[in-house]
This record gives sequence, structure tokens and C-alpha cells, in this order.
Amino acid sequence: MDNWFTIDKLDHETYIISEYRHWEETHCYLLNGSEKSLLIDTGLGIANIYDEVQKLTDRPTAAAGAPFIGYTARDLNPHDRSFPTAEGRREALPRQRHI
Repeated sequence: MDNWFTIDKLDHETYIISEYRHWEETHCYLLNGSEKSLLIDTGLGIANIYDEVQKLTDRPTAAAGAPFIGYTARDLNPHDRSFPTAEGRREALPRQRHI
């Protein structure tokens, strides 16, 4: 899906990848380190965020879910299987039940 993501560059190594075309307006964060990158959240899964991230970095990139809402995006988004999980993150996150 073309033009699904909106990219904002915060500084030389930090990007916000947003999905403004969906009512939830999801925001994911790509942090580029000196050797590796980290994608915080992998979005809604409507469009392939992996392809978008490949345009922004040539470093190996791991993905981490959103710990503040109690799940990893890997549970919901089919496109995030393209990314390795950040070391230890999935096991460290408690499963929460929302009422």
C-alpha cells in the first residue's frame, strides 16, 4: 500500500513512522545506533513496515513491542515476523488482561 506511512525525522538517528490514515493513528519509533537499529512497535499490520524501515537504515534491526500497553506487536502484526525480537523483551513483558 503506497503512502500508508508518514515519516518524521527527529534527528540524525531517530524516526517516527506514523499511520495517520487509520483512526488509531499509530506511531512507531526507529532508533538507529552505531551498529544496530531498534524499531519500537511494528504498527497495525495494514501495510508492510519492514519495507519502510529498510529505506531508513541499512543496519540490522530488531523490533520490540509496546511494553506500556502489555503486549508485543508480534502477537498482532503479521509483518513484524520480518524483524528479530529485541533480546529478552518478549519474556520480560507481562501479559495483562484489559477490562
